[in-house]
Amino acid sequence: MMMKKFAALILALLMLACTACAESTDATSTATPTDEAFHEWALANGYVKIETDAISSATENKAGGVNYGAIEWSEELQVTAIKEFLKGGHYLGSADFAQDDSGYNYREMYQMATSRNNVPSNTNLELVLDADNLHLLGVSEAGTTKTIEFQRNPKVSISWCRQIRPEEEEVYNYYCSYGVQYDGEVRIYTAADLETEEGQNALLNLFDKYYPTLASNWGAYSATFAGKTDEAEIRAGKLGYITNSLSSGAMVIYEVIPTRIVVTAPFLMNMSPSMANGARFTAVQEGEPKYAYTLGLTEGFLDKLVAFKNEFISTEEGLAAVNAYYSTGMYPMLDGLCATYGAPTSLQLALQENSAAGLKTQTTYIPAK
Repeated sequence: MMMKKFAALILALLMLACTACAESTDATSTATPTDEAFHEWALANGYVKIETDAISSATENKAGGVNYGAIEWSEELQVTAIKEFLKGGHYLGSADFAQDDSGYNYREMYQMATSRNNVPSNTNLELVLDADNLHLLGVSEAGTTKTIEFQRNPKVSISWCRQIRPEEEEVYNYYCSYGVQYDGEVRIYTAADLETEEGQNALLNLFDKYYPTLASNWGAYSATFAGKTDEAEIRAGKLGYITNSLSSGAMVIYEVIPTRIVVTAPFLMNMSPSMANGARFTAVQEGEPKYAYTLGLTEGFLDKLVAFKNEFISTEEGLAAVNAYYSTGMYPMLDGLCATYGAPTSLQLALQENSAAGLKTQTTYIPAK
């Protein structure tokens, strides 16, 4: 007890001494800068854009992407990007069950995060994108970490990211990447869903899109309706297989229904002293590929990005918005170096008609309820 009182006395004396010292010293030379002072300095030096109302509004409504590009994506472009990023490979057990004419199966590996009692959990899982509604379809073994966790807490966050090498270079380039994050809830299907037409249709949709991407499972599933032409018989055969799958308890059949989907596209960033990323992405040389990066993205999708940007800056309002956004310099120091050495600045890249530079590198798609 005596030691505690002694320690308290020493602490009080130190506080008095510090107060006296602070009062006798010039506050402007010794006081720790406040957040307000830092903000004023950042504004004065071009590191924070002045349009605070616009930034707050964009952050609230779009959940990111404010400081990395002037142009917000349209909803159509967002949906196109999600399907493009998550298109998967070409393998399908039957081309007759392809979701669309892209030739891709929309199957990818994801990471899923959830939480129980404030303890986070993260696991990998394979999912198939439903190209019609952007839901994620899954079939996983029962008793695994992921199925236990999302049955305890259906709210999940699921991410997919591809980091790639431009032109297959030996030097890895972090900024040449893209990804998608899903926030939503998991719907787990049970035998009770077979008792309603809505549940049956949802399960048929899931099996018809998920199982063609798996060789062994597709063989067993397709055998239940092979050679049949009557739609009622085909439906009955499929539902028989689904009923056995649900009743066995060996697998958990589920669907991730998103509340928001965040699309990130760092390959649109202009983040080197020479702005090399932006310049190379837009380079069009005779005899060379149309786009300098081998992004693993289809040329048609990149064309849509460029066309959307061109349409935006072709209007008087769009052009004014881009000029205003870059008026303080997106990266003040780097833009200064670019101007000095004759490299394109952020604004110049954003105004190039054959580029997608200027689009936000992060955009959020909110599905209709």
